[in-house]
Amino acid sequence: MRTSSLAIIMMLLCAGCSASQQAKSDGIRDAKFYYGLAVNFYYGQNAQAALSELQTCFAKDPNFLEGHNLAGLIYMGRKEYLESLGHFEKALAIDADYHFARANLGALHMAMQNWDEALRLLTPLLSEPMYGTPYLIENNIGWCHFNLKNYGEAERHLKRALFLNDKLCLAYNNLGILDEELGRTEDAHDAYEAAIARCPDFTEAYFRMGNILERKGLAKEAASHFEKCRKLGQDSTYGRLCKRKLQVQR
Repeated sequence: MRTSSLAIIMMLLCAGCSASQQAKSDGIRDAKFYYGLAVNFYYGQNAQAALSELQTCFAKDPNFLEGHNLAGLIYMGRKEYLESLGHFEKALAIDADYHFARANLGALHMAMQNWDEALRLLTPLLSEPMYGTPYLIENNIGWCHFNLKNYGEAERHLKRALFLNDKLCLAYNNLGILDEELGRTEDAHDAYEAAIARCPDFTEAYFRMGNILERKGLAKEAASHFEKCRKLGQDSTYGRLCKRKLQVQR
């Protein structure tokens, strides 16, 4: 997702416009105009309307770079990975130095569990000074290494992410998972605690902390974390897992 602010485009409709005036108005609405509408719909959580505006954007300019990046994000959010892949790859074919599309394509390959390909895409961004959120790249690279069982590299990149942004609760959570994998229970406890302190609505961290407390025999404290997770998570994956934990405890 682009980190620069995007202006909201207001479209003023004149009920008294003649047909010829309307046609003239349509003629000056370029691809950028429809991309702006798509952005507004996207941030308004209306993905379908955003895609509709992007179709018009691409009809005006099939190579509208930012439009392909946005379409890729929308399809990735809908788990339509092949469609997402096509748009991100199109964006990079238009401009190989468009770092936002590269980062998003790397994230897509992570979602598809193509860890090696994700690393290939993301690693060059570590030396790109103009990329605005390097801590997210460090976290994602660390998670790729974890899944490839390169635990030393995973720890190095996750800690680098936290050095760059101490508020990145996802990196704390991922570091906790790594610590658990390596048998470092107390370190994992501290990592999940840090994640929750920075993101009090982080459902997964409550679930994982609850598991650690349960293994320590602290049933009451574990139940408190599972209950918080259940309330926050509702019907999400971790919400359902925490609900099951509470049912077993009773």
